[in-house]
This record gives sequence, C-alpha cells and structure tokens, in this order.
Amino acid sequence: MSNDRSLRFVCAGVAFALAVLAYLLQGHVDPRAQAFIRQCVASVQGAHYTVHFQNGDPLQGMALAEALARGEIVAIQADRPRSGGRTVDATLFGRPFSLPAGPAALARTAGVPMLPVFAIRVRRRGVRIVFRPPIEVPRTADRNTDFAIAMQRVAGEIEAGIRRAPHQWFVFRELWPEA
Repeated sequence: MSNDRSLRFVCAGVAFALAVLAYLLQGHVDPRAQAFIRQCVASVQGAHYTVHFQNGDPLQGMALAEALARGEIVAIQADRPRSGGRTVDATLFGRPFSLPAGPAALARTAGVPMLPVFAIRVRRRGVRIVFRPPIEVPRTADRNTDFAIAMQRVAGEIEAGIRRAPHQWFVFRELWPEA
C-alpha cells in the first residue's frame, strides 16, 4: 500500500443511475435488459477505471483489496445490501436498518478509511459532490463489532445526507413494513 493511504469511497446511494443499475443487475428484469446495461457499462470503461458488479464471486473482495493496495480508489454503495449478502444491523431514523458488511470488511482488511461521498443533483444538469469525514473501521479482536461500529457511523452519514436532500434518496423496497 502507498504511504499516503488509499481512501475507499462509500457512495450513499443518492446517485439515481447507480441505484437503478444495481437494481437492474440483480436479476429483477428481463435478461436482455441486463445484457444491454452490461454492454453500456463496458463501453465506458477505460484504462483509468473499471466497473465491477457484485456477482457472488468470492474473489472479488480480494481484487478490490489489491486495487486499494496499489493506491487506487474503490467506490461501493453502502446503503443497499445485496440480496442474500452479509449484513450489519444498524439504525436509520431511529429504526432498524440493515447495511452491507462488505464496505467495512474491505476497509478493515485493506487498512484504509471509508470516505462517505454524496452526489446531490442541483439544477437541471448540475451535481454537487459532498465529501464527509473519513470513517475508520476499528481493529479489535471482535471483527463483527468493529463492522457494526463503522457501519453505524456510515448510517449516521446516510441519515444526514437524506435529511439534506430527501427527494434524492431512492428506495426500491419497503424499508419498514407495518406490523
């Protein structure tokens, strides 16, 4: 890893296009649409960045950790657990909310902080990028508690981001079903 410590971005899901792509690529639509989206994403990849979609590959985390060790930037959504993926219990607006464990696991393994980033649309074609303070993942003997502590901090940042721009957080599932 480089001396200046790589930063690992955590995108909080306010970027509508990424949220839609994640939803579409999880098998909820026509396979032809998925193939089209994959083709579109592949057409914009270049030497400076690569797009990886979570596909259940157990080695993907290692590839991302290696990218961080090379000083590259890795961006992952932190507010949308993958169906069947490992989650961490947190709270959002005082209610239970599951977050993916992957961002904290990757940051802890690579020894880098998570940096919450929000993309807020302004006007018709403008976007304001908001960087929040880095979140360190503790490194104690209790890995699960370390993940929970870090991801609760991420949840706090997500909640603050939603409060700043509530009309820009898109939810594709019922968060808190009525009992």
